[in-house]
Amino acid sequence: MTLFETFVKPRLQPIFNTSFAENNIEVSLLRLDEIHPRVNGNKWFKLKYNLQYAIENNYEGIATFGGQFSNHIYSAAAAANLLNIKSIGIVAGANPQQLSHTLLFAQEKNMQLHFVSREDYRKKNEEAQLAEWQKLFPQYCFVPEGGTNNLAVKGVGEVLNLIEADFDYIVTACGTGGTLAGLASKIKPSQKAVGISILKGEDQLTNSIKKLIGSDKNFEVITGYHFGGYAKTTDELRKFIQTFYSETGILVEQVYTAKMLLAVIDLAKKKYFKEKSSVVLVHTGGLQGLDKSILV
Repeated sequence: MTLFETFVKPRLQPIFNTSFAENNIEVSLLRLDEIHPRVNGNKWFKLKYNLQYAIENNYEGIATFGGQFSNHIYSAAAAANLLNIKSIGIVAGANPQQLSHTLLFAQEKNMQLHFVSREDYRKKNEEAQLAEWQKLFPQYCFVPEGGTNNLAVKGVGEVLNLIEADFDYIVTACGTGGTLAGLASKIKPSQKAVGISILKGEDQLTNSIKKLIGSDKNFEVITGYHFGGYAKTTDELRKFIQTFYSETGILVEQVYTAKMLLAVIDLAKKKYFKEKSSVVLVHTGGLQGLDKSILV
């Protein structure tokens, strides 16, 4: 599997902020955005064993789920194309006449887009609805939304092998919870995995993660930093992305990583992290989804 055998090893880049200094914590950003030009961030690790499974079991390709701005759809299309297998994207409520940049890219990488109503899409985890799609695409290996399943947890667990420095906390943005589950499954008992939910509303992720890894230890989902909800943004968030880029040269997008960074700054002010602790933040990539107008 050439795609996954070679990639650029991510840097662990120190991040400075007055709230970190005042609370005596060391913070670094794991640059998973740099590991591959198309299949980067957490998606690399979530897709790895799902694609391997599809190939080894002689499926024609993979079928998966996402919205019109889905990082997962983007990466799944790119990875399948590089491995020369077919892909199908089951897309929620998009207008085929006005495709997003993400869906246009997926089409360019030979992903077949199958548009469904938002009502049907919400039933994607129900056996009856899933069975209908499996009948429609019988030779395809179905991968859940965001790639989140046991194979993804196994892949994301390998992220820990890339961090040579010791740490007390590892923090990631959370959508479907697969990345947090993978990290929590492999950290030491003395360490803690923290997920910043980018979804509006009450925590729906903790129970899902517990089912995936069979434990509720060593991880926590923190809500309240969604900035309006999934894929929503605010003036505060846009300003932060501008300032962070000008100060560090690091691009972060408005859907996941920027929200996670702002959450960590606020949590440091609230003394969430113990004094003299080391905190690793995960840059989950997805920069194709960055609203470029934010940087103007």
